[in-house]
Amino acid sequence: MIENPNKIKAEGGMASMTDLVFLLLIFFIIMSTRTTNTHDINLPSGKANDQAKKMNPIDIILDENNKYHFMSLNADGTTNLALIEKEIKKEMAKAPDKEHPIKVHADKFSETGMFTDLFVMAERNKWQISFVTKGS
Repeated sequence: MIENPNKIKAEGGMASMTDLVFLLLIFFIIMSTRTTNTHDINLPSGKANDQAKKMNPIDIILDENNKYHFMSLNADGTTNLALIEKEIKKEMAKAPDKEHPIKVHADKFSETGMFTDLFVMAERNKWQISFVTKGS
């Protein structure tokens, strides 16, 4: 029987594999140091009990049908953004010495355009606004 002298070896070299792993490791280490923070996010501190006395939060609810609910302005609880803005100004005028963070409780299926309208309103009036999640 004659054996084929041009037989291809199916063995893999481990030296090239370790070189590749180290190159990838070095690449990701260098790239992770070059990232920058693009947005400044104002996160609440862990001492909520001390701050709770100074705050009077205002809650806005945005349901899955993209309806705003605010302090039951209407019989069915729904309202529009202009009425919400007017009522928030009234609430802030009642206790001007307290902070009034606006908390938005939004359904995860509501439209992002509704969020944008709330952000524009808060930015126009220089109000703090935050979104409440399941964990908060």
